[in-house]
Amino acid sequence: MSESDIKTIERKINTDLRKAQNNMFSGKNEEAYTMIEEIWKDIETIQKTDPNYRNLTSLEQKYKRLKQNLDKKLGKVTQKPKTPRPITRTSSRTIRSPPTSSKPVNNQRSDEDKLPSGVTKRLRDIEPPLSHAEHILNSNQDEISTKLENARYQLQSATGIFSSLNRMYSNHINHPDVKAIKDRITNISEKLDILSQQVQAEKEQAEKEKKKTEKISQEYVEKIRPYLLGGGVREKQLNLSQMRGKAVLIHQKELIKETKQVSQSLKLNNLPGTKTYDMEEAEKKLIQMIKDGEEAYHLSIKNIITEAITPIEQKLDLFAKDNAWHQDRTLRPNWLYQQEKNSIANKMKQVYELVPDIIAKNNEDLNYLENKLRQLEKENQERLDILPKRTFMVPEIYQGENIKALKTKAGELVKEKEPTANILRVHLIRSDWRIEDVEEFTDTSRTKIRHRITYNLPTQVAAQIGDKVILYNAHISKNKLSDGSFSNLYGNLEDYPHIIAKENLPN
Repeated sequence: MSESDIKTIERKINTDLRKAQNNMFSGKNEEAYTMIEEIWKDIETIQKTDPNYRNLTSLEQKYKRLKQNLDKKLGKVTQKPKTPRPITRTSSRTIRSPPTSSKPVNNQRSDEDKLPSGVTKRLRDIEPPLSHAEHILNSNQDEISTKLENARYQLQSATGIFSSLNRMYSNHINHPDVKAIKDRITNISEKLDILSQQVQAEKEQAEKEKKKTEKISQEYVEKIRPYLLGGGVREKQLNLSQMRGKAVLIHQKELIKETKQVSQSLKLNNLPGTKTYDMEEAEKKLIQMIKDGEEAYHLSIKNIITEAITPIEQKLDLFAKDNAWHQDRTLRPNWLYQQEKNSIANKMKQVYELVPDIIAKNNEDLNYLENKLRQLEKENQERLDILPKRTFMVPEIYQGENIKALKTKAGELVKEKEPTANILRVHLIRSDWRIEDVEEFTDTSRTKIRHRITYNLPTQVAAQIGDKVILYNAHISKNKLSDGSFSNLYGNLEDYPHIIAKENLPN
């Protein structure tokens, strides 16, 4: 209650004292006496709120004089108004039990059997707030903490009425009905104190658990933060997009295991209360990071295997459509070229370097890949086995000059590559030279230009190497010089020569 509230009550008391005094002067003594009871309740309110209020003594003296005058007029025994002891205000606002009278007990039977109307009226007035307070205190304990203030207010109301009864009708204080009310007030006051202490203890325990939760939550937030994007520890953060390389994938695998252990520890260590918002958000982000990181990890592995499977399946599809050579012996089947073999081998190497640290040996995708590779190798070998029988030399066409020199040069090109080769046949397979007439740069800075005229003649060379006959495609070249003459012969061999059945060589 604020000081302005107390001043408002003080003004009301002074107004009521004047009205009661006027009633007394007008002969309305009973009406005046009833008014001073309410005046005393207001004085008690100030006593309880601020026992040291500067005008409290003056109000008590005014009340005392007026009550003494009314007691004389009404023939009542004058009693000294009780001067309240200083009240120490506390947070729990402890309710004092109603004061008991120091007056001698009047044991006349008439007092016990019959109560004045003023007493019975006050007993009736006490009943509603008292019953209300009892109802609150007997209600569900889970909700009692929110209702204690109301119960305390109801008890104060009942206690105030009882104080008025005790002050004005002290000779009836030991009547059974009055004593019953007094006992109820005492019981409610004690129960209210116990429940208030219990609620306060629960509140303190809840606050203690809250602080403990906040401390643990903060510890976990600090533990989780390095793994989150923006956490500042790059080595601790999972890759969320496709990754390559054994080292990167192993790091991802270890990080996933590490982050899962952190996440699991959150479940095993139950917090004493509700997690903080920061803790909940950090935990959600960590769980999502683990989910996304695992998906990226497994997708990266699957993509590496898929990249190896794709060219194998494409070549197998091509083989499946290439069937005509089975019926037509003049046709050569399609086969797996060396460049394709090299590409597939490189992709298989990328897969196998992940086994078994990243890809288990019994991985279904790996098994499928290996089965497809074996199928391709088998079908390719069948075609390679038939190719020599379907390989023939192009008939010799060239009839120009220097045939012997040209064939010798073609044979030399083969022997430069395979020194043990036995040259069996050389065919010049174009009727005339192919002429290339160009102007080109001769340096990387593209500042010097030359005019070049080159003559090319395609050639085939069949050579015995070991137990196989190999058919090479060669190109013989010569450059036309500025004076009209030609340079020495030179040339090159095409990559990937073919095996030819010896019986397919022309006689």
